[in-house]
Amino acid sequence: MPLNNPLPPELPLCRRPRLGQRLTPEREAHDDVRNQRRHDPKPEYARLHLGTAPDSSGIWFPDDPQQPHWSAFLNEVVEAGFRTIELGPFGYLPTDPEQLKDELGKRGLSLTAGTVAAATHRGTAAFESSRRDAFEVCELLAAMDVHHLMVLPEMFTDLRTGGSISPPN
Repeated sequence: MPLNNPLPPELPLCRRPRLGQRLTPEREAHDDVRNQRRHDPKPEYARLHLGTAPDSSGIWFPDDPQQPHWSAFLNEVVEAGFRTIELGPFGYLPTDPEQLKDELGKRGLSLTAGTVAAATHRGTAAFESSRRDAFEVCELLAAMDVHHLMVLPEMFTDLRTGGSISPPN
């Protein structure tokens, strides 16, 4: 069954003019309609706000030389068209509330939530460690007037090596 593509075959969606080239009038008209749809959502989607998070860019650790610098990540978020982000691994983005507000503000970004990994099923010591981590993240969130914390279970795969970690007790 063919896809419902409003573009004629000679104007594929993935084709863009090269630097310095102009769009054909047909393509300009199509892009105008497409951009209008993007900015005027259906009423049932009007309250939906999509955001992204550092892990969507492969950022799993607060500090890793193989990850992009946090400022590059924020710039890429803006370039991709997002306006809302999640905090990601605590310590990756600035943990000083004023610095974080400034960095987000100058890019037109807002923070929607924080995340903490928790191994609450591994006993009292793991629970207390998870609790301390959560409070540390929540202090930053509160200073940013953010009201959501996502608690993720401990991973069963080592994020650095890909090797298996023992299953939960």
